[in-house]
Amino acid sequence: MDETSVTVTPSGSEYPLLRLGTTQDLLDIFRDNLGAAGLDTLDLPRVKVPSGGALSWAIGTLDGEESAKELEGIVLSWRPARLYWKKAIGEGGGRKPPDCTSRDGFIGVGDPGGNCAQCPFAQFGSATKGTGQACKQVRQLLLVRPGEILPHLISIPPTSLKAASQYFLMLLGRQMPYWGVTTKLRLERATNEAGINYAKVQFFMGRVLSPQERQLLTPFHEQMQQLLTPLAVDARDYTAEDPSDAAEPPFYAGPTPPAGPEGGDIPF
Repeated sequence: MDETSVTVTPSGSEYPLLRLGTTQDLLDIFRDNLGAAGLDTLDLPRVKVPSGGALSWAIGTLDGEESAKELEGIVLSWRPARLYWKKAIGEGGGRKPPDCTSRDGFIGVGDPGGNCAQCPFAQFGSATKGTGQACKQVRQLLLVRPGEILPHLISIPPTSLKAASQYFLMLLGRQMPYWGVTTKLRLERATNEAGINYAKVQFFMGRVLSPQERQLLTPFHEQMQQLLTPLAVDARDYTAEDPSDAAEPPFYAGPTPPAGPEGGDIPF
């Protein structure tokens, strides 16, 4: 065989979703472990940004919780979201369901609900302390780690939105889709004006996926977009870093996605 005609396949990829010939095997695993009911998206594992300025991620594993200085994986999907409590988080508001949430960052459901851009609680300076927003803005990511097929849900808090936006824009500048690279998430300690420590998320590019890997990943990326859109937003999706929340400028979130039902099943 002519060596120049040999195509290198990603059969040994550290990501099962990128291995050729494994689609049916993955489907069989889903059916065996989840049964006919499938997976409710509300049960997806979550990784939270630590509070108090801690610089290690806490990740749930089969052997219990493990600590990691860095998270690396492929971002399969993302969306903006919002959460609002009438009672300030520092006064116990975060211990109950939010009074108003938005799954797309544009339209709120609850009290007060409506157009987020016109809501007084989404304006900078509306927080009970500091110059931040009373309605908390987050960016939610579905990140699949090496060796895994289920993504983790990570909610990027208000103080890290600017870093997230800049990272995605830099990928755009290099004509790379965010799901065409591996992404590394590291934590950096910061201090607010009141002297309270908190952790900011920093984003770094890992390796660039090959054209063949991107082709294999495309259907999973599209399915994860459908999975994340209808997912309900609740108190687990916000880390109370600091009641004042640093005032970061809002990020571009793209067009408003269509409304969907609560939760949902993995569309495999």
